[in-house]
Amino acid sequence: RTNPSDRRLVASMWNPAELKKMALPPCHHSLWFYSYVGEDGNRVLDTTWHQRSADMPIGIPYNILMYTIINKIVALCTGHIPGVVRGVLGNTHYYLDQQEGVDEIISRDEEVKECNTPRLQYSARIMTKLLTGKQINLEDFAIDGSDFIVENYNPLAPIVMPVAV
Repeated sequence: RTNPSDRRLVASMWNPAELKKMALPPCHHSLWFYSYVGEDGNRVLDTTWHQRSADMPIGIPYNILMYTIINKIVALCTGHIPGVVRGVLGNTHYYLDQQEGVDEIISRDEEVKECNTPRLQYSARIMTKLLTGKQINLEDFAIDGSDFIVENYNPLAPIVMPVAV
């Protein structure tokens, strides 16, 4: 809020003190916010996350949604318009026991092209705050995620795949 042009808007996603308690270190390790003035004169906030290892069929769809929500929350709390979300992915892969599910994903290519693009919207409670010009703070968001509504989402039948650890 006080220095949006700072080039050090970086957060570590690792807690080194906890690493020994984990089955694996977290795959995503940092995120970076970039604030700039858009063509309309409003500040825009882009988010880039960095990930050392990326399970493409299972983890990446979740990560995309998670970092999109983080971008929207931080943008609202700092008076920005949410911008672009990017992932810098290291080892991108899927596991052999996911092959059948990956084949199913690929076979649905034409079906996916027919799907509507979902939109992530704010709850009426958050929209009311926005429309009245009140400052949004992190504590304003419900911890259960109910302040975000996914609209126009019509998923295809689920594909069950194992998660590797």
